[in-house]
Amino acid sequence: MQQCEPRGSGTPGLAAVIPACNEEASIGLAISNALLAGAGSVHVVVNGSTDGTARRARVAGAPVRVHEFEQRLGVDVPRAVGLLISLSGVSYPAGAFLF
Repeated sequence: MQQCEPRGSGTPGLAAVIPACNEEASIGLAISNALLAGAGSVHVVVNGSTDGTARRARVAGAPVRVHEFEQRLGVDVPRAVGLLISLSGVSYPAGAFLF
């Protein structure tokens, strides 16, 4: 897949939440697409990954924030966690949530 280059700085207050598990090959494209769609920030909630998803997401740089959990949480829980984080503007350590 070809990765798109984000344009502009996005819309402040508009956050994209991307749940990810073993998405090392595609996370860069997902982040780029979120930024191209106008997201002012991107929260990648990595859960249960055994590959380099979190590392790849971190190298995307600002305005990307990576929240990593060792447990596999499915899709709905990371979406909720990402929503909570994006609304609060606070970054929580992984141990702050019990599942």
